[in-house]
Amino acid sequence: MEAEDKTLWVGTVRGVSQYDGKQWFTFLAENGLAKDQVWASALLADGSLWFGHFDGAITRYHKTSSDAPRTFLKPLPARVAYPGFLSVRWWAHDRWDRTRRGDLLYSWRFDGGQWSPYSPSTSHIFTTLPRGKHVFQVAAMDQEGNPDIAGVAEKIIVDPPFWLAWWFVVPTGVGLFGISIFGGIAHQRNQRWKRAQAQLVGELQRELQVAQRLQAELLPQSDPVVPGLEITGLCRPASQVGGDYFTYLWLDGYSSRLGVVIADVTGHAMQAAIPAVLFSGMLTAASRQTRNAAEILRVLNESLQPRTGTHTFICATIAVFDLSANMLYPANAGGLDPVRRHDGVVETLEVEGDRLPLGLISEIRYVQREVPLRPGDTFVFLTDGLVEAKSPDGEMFGFERVLKSVAESDGVLAIRERLLHDASLHMGGREQDDDITLLAVRIVPQAGQHGPG
Repeated sequence: MEAEDKTLWVGTVRGVSQYDGKQWFTFLAENGLAKDQVWASALLADGSLWFGHFDGAITRYHKTSSDAPRTFLKPLPARVAYPGFLSVRWWAHDRWDRTRRGDLLYSWRFDGGQWSPYSPSTSHIFTTLPRGKHVFQVAAMDQEGNPDIAGVAEKIIVDPPFWLAWWFVVPTGVGLFGISIFGGIAHQRNQRWKRAQAQLVGELQRELQVAQRLQAELLPQSDPVVPGLEITGLCRPASQVGGDYFTYLWLDGYSSRLGVVIADVTGHAMQAAIPAVLFSGMLTAASRQTRNAAEILRVLNESLQPRTGTHTFICATIAVFDLSANMLYPANAGGLDPVRRHDGVVETLEVEGDRLPLGLISEIRYVQREVPLRPGDTFVFLTDGLVEAKSPDGEMFGFERVLKSVAESDGVLAIRERLLHDASLHMGGREQDDDITLLAVRIVPQAGQHGPG
């Protein structure tokens, strides 16, 4: 949902998230929501936002203050010896305590350069700095998007290298003394470097944990129970956290049109997690506008294209199972072709028309295919993480092995486990390079329904 100030609001089972075009802000029950779980939202004429919760509770949100938080910076030393190792820490305080200290975001810059993206980090370490005078600035922003424009700044001087000092060039009387000093400084520098590396590793691990949590919260917690269908879905994340995503959509009020969606966002960690959250919210909105798979992709592309960077795009496949018409309508935006299995024979379902990934360019014309549903048919949807799984010597698992595994299995759970088992054997203990995500759907014969032959 888009508010009057052009910010985007997305409701999830973990609160409601606001996107201002640069940064995400998450509001939970501890921030004032009646409940964490949000299923509906509405924008009123007075500019206030209303959020509905699963138990019937309602939360009203209206921006109440334009007062920015006040930023504080731990005093820096006036002078630092070369190579300029410097640890900087900061914090802020919201004047009215509407935003807790732990939820405030910060941006910093050095010597008047470009401001960093807002993040909850309250420290930064410089391992080397050029000699001379420098200025460090930091500014806070609260959850309502009010920035501390003035921020706070500190000046610092990095002294020149010790080898340019007069005592170093004196050739007599101080040689041994100079060597001992050099050894001590080198030891201190090594210890500081190790501490800086340890802190950097800790920051990266925290970012990965946040990305893993975001990815897990977007995925279905269980497979749907649908008369006439057997369904299973799974995402096995890589250690670096990719951008794989899948979900199920009822397109006609839990009746006869079920959509399955599988997608892969470029990048890893937060670079992929944030576009995946954006895609999830836009998918829900697009599915309310149309029941046509190709049209859903078109709406998603037009919404994502101006909001994603030039190096960020999403490969997605949407397939609508129309049980009343016994038809499948798949549409493809850069994803792998679905696989159909019938009586042990497998084939890929290619879709004609434009198949560019979402977010690359505007005005892409996607096309959906019509595929009759027959009792016993099984359809498999997957991302490239399975196909590109590598053996210890670098050989990919490949699509031909996928087709072989599907042909030799019967039933959605059997197909899922066979694919994972065969891929694991192929990797031979090698770590996953990318997420492995797959969906399998089987048409179950109903009473009075018979297959061909």
